[in-house]
Amino acid sequence: MYVLYNQRFMKSISPLVSLGYMMTFGSVALLVITLIAAPAALLAIDSPATALTIAFLGIGPTLGGYGLFNLALRYIPGKVAGLITVMEVPISALIVFLLLGDTLEPPQLAGMVLVLIATVLPNLRGFRAPELAA
Repeated sequence: MYVLYNQRFMKSISPLVSLGYMMTFGSVALLVITLIAAPAALLAIDSPATALTIAFLGIGPTLGGYGLFNLALRYIPGKVAGLITVMEVPISALIVFLLLGDTLEPPQLAGMVLVLIATVLPNLRGFRAPELAA
């Protein structure tokens, strides 16, 4: 839904405005869920270093990644952006395995393979759905 929404409105609104809406609604939703499920978690930050680390992770990779994604939707089709987004998880797991030596369990490997097949299969020439008559 996020890709479809942004693909439609990126021509008329700024990527930063769209990002602001998404982050605001997401933050409010997370705050409400946290207040209901685990209110003590709001006080779990025990040092300024922890708060700075969380702020850095929220501002840098999160806002930067989503901001660049929104900007890219002005130049590439949403279908391509969606496929790249889906492939992010297995590729990240593979990088963690190769660089950090993390272990991958058989269900994780099976999931990676299934996600990669699901992203490649629709793009193969023989597997395209027939065009509907107008």
